[in-house]
Amino acid sequence: MSLLRMSWAWFCGATVLKYPPREVAIEPTNLCNFRCTYCPQSKPEHHKLPSGYMKLEHLDTILDRVVEAGAGWNGRVSLTHDGEPLLHPEFPEFVKRANQRGFKPRFSSNGLKLTPEKADLLEKAGNFTVNVDFSSDPEVFETFRGRTGHWATIKEHLSHLINMSNRNPNVQVEVFEMAGYAKPEERQVMIDRLKAVLPPATSERVEWNVRVFHNATGTVAKSAEGQRTEAKGKYRRCPYPWSSMTIAWDGEVHACCRDLEGRTRLGNILQAKSLWEVWNGEKYQQFRKLIATKHPEKLAACVGCDMPWSGDPAKWRPSSILRYLRKR
Repeated sequence: MSLLRMSWAWFCGATVLKYPPREVAIEPTNLCNFRCTYCPQSKPEHHKLPSGYMKLEHLDTILDRVVEAGAGWNGRVSLTHDGEPLLHPEFPEFVKRANQRGFKPRFSSNGLKLTPEKADLLEKAGNFTVNVDFSSDPEVFETFRGRTGHWATIKEHLSHLINMSNRNPNVQVEVFEMAGYAKPEERQVMIDRLKAVLPPATSERVEWNVRVFHNATGTVAKSAEGQRTEAKGKYRRCPYPWSSMTIAWDGEVHACCRDLEGRTRLGNILQAKSLWEVWNGEKYQQFRKLIATKHPEKLAACVGCDMPWSGDPAKWRPSSILRYLRKR
């Protein structure tokens, strides 16, 4: 019933919601050790933004407010936004404290710091799901994502994780082939090549997919302007204002998981009395109103984003979004 309520609120463009966010993302740090070409981290000006590490006491406050509000449906909470979460020196504790509150934490990593030793610490912290963008092609990987030698190192780290997931039901691994960014080919062909360079998965806990990159709120080189021009009149309402809350390392709530630079800020959960105060605050209401009335150009985080203008129109139907959310 909650999914139906959320879908109806999205369809109607409701600004005040009676349900909490389905998806919650908490950012341990916005620092990163990679400069991927498709990410704002590759821009020098990105690093002029305030940066830091979330304090453990702030994590506790946020997790408690998520629990109190009943947010993070199905017990899911993401420990990723901008940055590489493994750069936080206490990241295994993040996983542990999320587990202690009954959550099933997930996070994204570039894999370089996800050493066997660190993976073992995460395994002791409780259940987790990690997704890593990799490639069967070392040249593609080291051109667009890492540096010379990184492919072999991350292959070793991923191999350890896959073997861990094969034996431990609390560890899930999602490996995404990123070669499509440079060499568009048949999806299954790319997945088969990826599987060939990594250990075999003996359980369904290891998933394989192909990464589809979007212009992250207009901040990367692949501009959305051409796509928006071709798709003029085909704008589809983004579901994020009605489904998710993204919390940066300093407690600031960003427009969505794609708003890596906090261009549109909707409040600070550490300064508010509750998650609800932000979720139904004036800024979130205005955010929903502008998206519902098809005015993304009035929102700094949305003006350059290509997501509502791209892809198969069928995926934007309420029934399709409902199916997607059921999987989360």
